[in-house]
Parts: sequence; C-alpha cells; structure tokens
Amino acid sequence: MAGNPSKRSAGSTAHGSGSQSLAGLPGAGEALVVCAHPDDESFGLGGVLELMSRNGTRARVLCFTHGEASTLGDTALDLAVVRARELRDAASVLGVSEVTLHSYADGRLNQVPLAELATPDADRYAFAPVGYHRGPDASRAAG
Repeated sequence: MAGNPSKRSAGSTAHGSGSQSLAGLPGAGEALVVCAHPDDESFGLGGVLELMSRNGTRARVLCFTHGEASTLGDTALDLAVVRARELRDAASVLGVSEVTLHSYADGRLNQVPLAELATPDADRYAFAPVGYHRGPDASRAAG
C-alpha cells in the first residue's frame, strides 16, 4: 500500500530520504488531526503526519466537511466526491491509518454546536490546523 510506513526503508519518506525523527517529543501511540475540509490535514501538517506514522504513531484524520463550497477548482465533477477521494489519497501517502469524513455543510460549521463536534481524545496528540486558513469552518473545527 502506498504510504504504508512499514513498507518504507529506514530513513525514507514519501518525498525522498532523510533522517527526520521525533526526538524530543514524548512517544505517542496515536495522533488525531481534526480539520474542517479535505486538504487541511496536508497543509502544514502533512510532514508531521508522515513522520509520526513512519515512527510508529497511529495517525487518524477527522474531517467535518467535504469542502464542496471551494472555489479553487473549476470542474464539472461533483466537488464533494472529488475532495473525498483526494483526502483518502493524501491519507494513504501520509501513512494515515483511518479517515473519518463527516458531511456537515461546508461554510456552516459555526452553526453546529461544539458539543456535537467534540471528540474525546485527551490521551493522544490532537492537531487542529488553522494558522494558514482562518475561515469560520477552520476555527470551529479547532474548537
């Protein structure tokens, strides 16, 4: 399987070879990325996810929308379907073991009660990428 960290040689990454490690970070059995849209898991966190999964951490992604309101791609295809496929493809490359993709309306997460979006994962690393994209969905996904 592409992106499966157990099938890579030591020191290799999805983008070449290197000696990246998690030295200095406490061991984590599991990491969870919580994001609003497909591709949020890759921007800024793609390298971290790949590195953690390669070093034995079970990486998961929880994505709340299909990103169907995006205006970045002009396509006749169903954007929600395209973005869902892209999320699963990226997860495979990054070594993510599980993807949960909800179907909340893109652009309307701020209308969903936080209690409904909350995920009890206190004993794991949890990442909520919002720094590069400060839209209302990203802010709501971050809690």
